Amino acid sequence: MTQNPLLVAEPAEPKPVPPVPADPALPQLARVLDGAALAGLLGQAGVAGVVEARPRYLRYKPTNKALVLHDVCLEGDWTHAVVTIAARRDLRKLLARPGLVALARRAGPRSATGVPLMYLEEPRALVEWYPFNRLLPNLAIEPNALQRWLPPPGASQGQPQPELLTYKPERRAVCRWGEAVLKFYARESDFEQAVGGLLMAGAIAGLASPPLLRSIPQARVTVQPFVQAERIPASRTWRARLGEALATVHRSSATSRWVVAPPDHLTEATRSAEHVTFLLAGQTWAVNAERVREVVAAPDIVAVPHAPVTVAGVLGLRGDVVCVLDPGPGLGLATRTTAPAAVLVVEAGSLTMGLAVDEVLDVVMLEVTSAGSTAADGIDSLGRLYQVLDVDHVAGGVVLEGRAS
Repeated sequence: MTQNPLLVAEPAEPKPVPPVPADPALPQLARVLDGAALAGLLGQAGVAGVVEARPRYLRYKPTNKALVLHDVCLEGDWTHAVVTIAARRDLRKLLARPGLVALARRAGPRSATGVPLMYLEEPRALVEWYPFNRLLPNLAIEPNALQRWLPPPGASQGQPQPELLTYKPERRAVCRWGEAVLKFYARESDFEQAVGGLLMAGAIAGLASPPLLRSIPQARVTVQPFVQAERIPASRTWRARLGEALATVHRSSATSRWVVAPPDHLTEATRSAEHVTFLLAGQTWAVNAERVREVVAAPDIVAVPHAPVTVAGVLGLRGDVVCVLDPGPGLGLATRTTAPAAVLVVEAGSLTMGLAVDEVLDVVMLEVTSAGSTAADGIDSLGRLYQVLDVDHVAGGVVLEGRAS
C-alpha cells in the first residue's frame, strides 16, 4: 500500500453474480467477473497483498466490450479497480499514450498500488486503480488543487484526502471532503445538466436541497455542502411528504424551461454514442460504433483493375466478398500507396463495405454538438474535438462528417 491512498470505505457484503452470457467475442468475460479469479490474476501480475476482489458494477456491450468495477482488498485496506476488456482493440496500446502516462504519474502516489494503470496479458484486460480513470481524469487532481475549490476555506476540516461515496467509472464520481461534497463528471453534457438542475432546485421556494456552492467548468466538478441523509421509512406520512415536494417542483415556474418531450429523448440518445477512432494519413477520425461490424487486422486485400481511386480492392470475409474503400481521396488526402494496417467493416444502409485505415485506436464516447447535411462536430469526455465519418455518405462518394482537431 502507498503511504496516503485515497479513502475508500469497506464495501457491503458481496452480491451473487448473475449468470455470465456466452460471448465468443469476449471469452474472458467470466474471468473478469469472478472476484476470486481476478484476485489470482492480479497476484500473478505482481500486485502485492491482494486479499479479495468483489465485482460491484458492470457495463457490458455484447460482442464489443465490458467494464467491471471491482472492490479490491489489499493488505486489509479497500480500493477500487476498473477492469476493461474489448473485442475490437488492443487495450495494451493505451499504456503508451503520453496523456495517460502523465495522468498515471499524477495519480500513482495516491493509488493503493502505486502503479495505477496496468495491463493483464491474460485475460487481455486493462486495469485502472482508483483514483486513475482515463474518462474522469480530474479524480487524480492533487488535494492542494482541490482545496481551493472548497468554500468556505477549511471545509475539509483537516481530512487529508476526499472519501469516495459513489463511483460509476464511465459517468460520475462523488466524494465527501469534510463538510463538502464534490461530484466529478465525465461528460460535459452531464455536468451542464447537473449545474442547471441544482440552480433550478435552488430557485424553488419551499424545496430543501443542498445548494450549489461552486461549479468548476474546466474540471467538470460541482461542490455542495454535505447533508446527513436519513432513510425514508415506508409510511403514509413520508409518502405524503414526498408527494408534497413533487407537487412543489411541478408548481414552480423555474421548471417550465426544462420540459422535455418524447422526441427530445430520442434526439439526445442519438447525439451521444460510442465511436471507433482510427488513423488515416496521420489524422484521427471517428465512426459510430453501431455501424462497425468488425475490425480486420492485416487484411489481405485484392486489387481491382481499373477501379476508381476510392476503391482499395476487395476482401474475402468468411465466404463473402467485401468492397474496401480508401477514404483518403474523398478527404483531399493522397491516394493510398501502401497496404492498410486494418479494415473497418461497416454497414451503410443495406450495404456492407470496408474502410482501409492506418490504425484502429480506441472506442470512445462522443457527444455530437452540431451537425450539417454531411458534417458533424463531436466532443469526447476529455474535451477533444472530432468530426465524425458518416458511413451513409461513404458509398456515394466517400463523404465524411469530418476530421479530428
